[in-house]
Order: sequence, then C-alpha cells, then structure tokens
Amino acid sequence: MDIAVSSVILILLLLPALFLRTFIIHSDSLENPLDTSIKTETGIIFLIAIIQHLFGIFIINLNGTYEVYFNQLFYILIGHSEKINDKILNFSFIFFTPIFLINI
Repeated sequence: MDIAVSSVILILLLLPALFLRTFIIHSDSLENPLDTSIKTETGIIFLIAIIQHLFGIFIINLNGTYEVYFNQLFYILIGHSEKINDKILNFSFIFFTPIFLINI
C-alpha cells in the first residue's frame, strides 16, 4: 500500500513536466535539438518538474498565507503514517490542487 501511494504521488508531481515535455516534442514550431534517449528524457522531466514546483512554492510563499511542510510529504513518501498530521494534510490539499493545475 505504501509503495502504491508513493508512486502515485511521484507521478502526480511529475505530471506537469510530462505534459510540457510532450508538448515540446510534438510541436511543429519548436525544434527538439536534444537527444531523446530514455535517460535524457527522464533527466529533462525531473529538471522541468523541479523548476515548476519551485515556482509554485515561490508563489505560495509570496502570498504569505500558507507555510509549505515538506516533512509531511516526506512522511507520506516513506510510509510513516503515524507521523502524518491529518489537519495539515487536509488543509494542504486545498493549496496543492490549484498550483498543480496551473503547472499543467
């Protein structure tokens, strides 16, 4: 169960970068000068995802109404359910959804 939840969360975090990279590859007006091997594509997708999520965290911090709790995400990914704060997690979902949709 923990592996399934962790993999779904990681896929959701990489989904905006996957959409952007697919758009760039299939676009007629944008030329893809890079190698399209699996290792290269994986690296590019991770780099794009990190940049997109850092931008989203910057927007959240600029607003100043919410604090990002990275330890809660870490506890979810490694499966320590006893350390997860349900109140923070339920409140975080409200802010995660719009940022996620804007990134896509």
